[in-house]
Amino acid sequence: MSIYESIGGEPVLVEVLDGLYRRIALDADLAPFFANRDLDRIKARQAEFLGHALGGPVEYRGRPLYRQPWGEVVYDKTPSMKDVHRRGLFRIGQSHARIEQWHFARFVEHLAASLTAAGVADEITQEILTVLAPLADDIVTGEYGDGALITPV
Repeated sequence: MSIYESIGGEPVLVEVLDGLYRRIALDADLAPFFANRDLDRIKARQAEFLGHALGGPVEYRGRPLYRQPWGEVVYDKTPSMKDVHRRGLFRIGQSHARIEQWHFARFVEHLAASLTAAGVADEITQEILTVLAPLADDIVTGEYGDGALITPV
C-alpha cells in the first residue's frame, strides 16, 4: 500500500492542504509569501505533487524538478522548481525576500501539524516528511544580496 493510500487518498490530502494554508495564513512570517497569490492554484499543484510523490495515481503537471523525490530524473528544458524559486523574488511590503531554510522548516512544521490534525498516524507523517525533506534544495533560495531580505525576529 502506498503512503497516499494509507493516509486516505485525495480527500485527506485536500483536508491536509486546507489545514496547512489556514495555519500559514496565521503565521506572520510565512503568510506574506502567499499574499496576493492564487491559493487555489497553489493547493491544486501541491495536491498533484504530493499525490504523485506519495505513490498515488496522480499525474504532477507543475514545474519539474531535476530529480523528483520519487526517483524520476527530468531532463526537460522547462525551468525546474529550483530555477523558478531561485529567480523568484517575493515582494513582501516594500521589501523583497527569498526563501530561507527556516522558512522551509516552518512550512514543514505546519504540514506536520496539518497531517496530525487530519488523523494521519505519526509514523506515516514521518515517512511523508522524509520524502519531502530533499525538496529543501529546490525551494530554499538563501539570502538575497541587496540586504532587502526578510529575516526572522
